[in-house]
Amino acid sequence: MAATQLAITKRMHPAARTCNTIDDDCDGIIDNNIYRDITASKTPDQANLEDATDVTEEVELSDDIYAIQPADNLIRYIYLQWYFDDLPSGASTTLADLILEHHENSASLKVQGKLADNTWTDVCNPPESPFNDTDITSTCNLLPYLDTTDKAQDVNLRLKMVCLDDCEEYLDGQN
Repeated sequence: MAATQLAITKRMHPAARTCNTIDDDCDGIIDNNIYRDITASKTPDQANLEDATDVTEEVELSDDIYAIQPADNLIRYIYLQWYFDDLPSGASTTLADLILEHHENSASLKVQGKLADNTWTDVCNPPESPFNDTDITSTCNLLPYLDTTDKAQDVNLRLKMVCLDDCEEYLDGQN
């Protein structure tokens, strides 16, 4: 896996897939109890610091080239956006995992998701890195937030950094 990523999985019933809703592979055998998972996984389509600086390239690879959001005793954000146009609409998702490679310097970190009414809600509390200059990889289960493929087609997340002193958030890619 490469980079800061979001993976979405949808379990497809064969009736929704092909053939004639009874024999999904047209082999003459009724096999409508067989399911197939469809997974889409990718790096953010867009990543921005709070001042709108584009940091999309910085979060694509695990290369120690970071998206760095500095702050002085304030709350700051890094915004991440994904488009999953290839997911079928109107279906339940079975997996929605956000993978972050990050470390903090005197800050705490939360992941927030944007709701339909344009407000933000906490969706994950990844652990802070134990050492200021050591990256950790965190996986956040976003299934309660992205429980349908309709919600997963346009995903807006932000990393909320709360500074404890002069602080910085470092976001990198994931191998």
